[in-house]
Amino acid sequence: MATADPRLVKHAFGRLCIAPTNLAAAFPHGGTALGLTAEVNFRPVQRMREVRAEEFGGEVVEIIVGREDVVLAATIRGWDSDALQRVFVRTAAGTSGERVVSYPGSVRAGTLGSDRSVVLLFSPRNTEHHPAILIYRAVPIVDESVSIPLAQKREIVAQVVFRGIRDASDRVYACGRLEDLSL
Repeated sequence: MATADPRLVKHAFGRLCIAPTNLAAAFPHGGTALGLTAEVNFRPVQRMREVRAEEFGGEVVEIIVGREDVVLAATIRGWDSDALQRVFVRTAAGTSGERVVSYPGSVRAGTLGSDRSVVLLFSPRNTEHHPAILIYRAVPIVDESVSIPLAQKREIVAQVVFRGIRDASDRVYACGRLEDLSL
């Protein structure tokens, strides 16, 4: 057994960008930075199915690997126009040049969320030691539990969830060193 190495403990600070075109280039890698983010969480949820044997009283005798659901959740700090345009379904350019979020807006109920999908990259600040996460087709979803604080001593933040779905090449995500990932 290998000896525990505390140097392997990582604190991966990074930023989000959409539509990167060159992973070897500096951040935002030819894409668009997605504002200031905090608390970025990647959740690859593996679904497993148990096989139970009646002859053993319903004991689990096998595990079958099933699908995997991929979600990246983040808190976006501030009122960043690029982030608002990508995250909220219904936005328009205001006369000030900033985005206005409105409802009902021009997007009708029943519109496919995949029409708004983006290539999403979590780009670590330390690319040599921390993992990057590339979601090839990420659909932005504003969670129904979102509340935007409008208080004197609180930042304006919005929580967003990106759900990964298959792209035309059957890819969902890749996680590893940035230099090992490909668009």
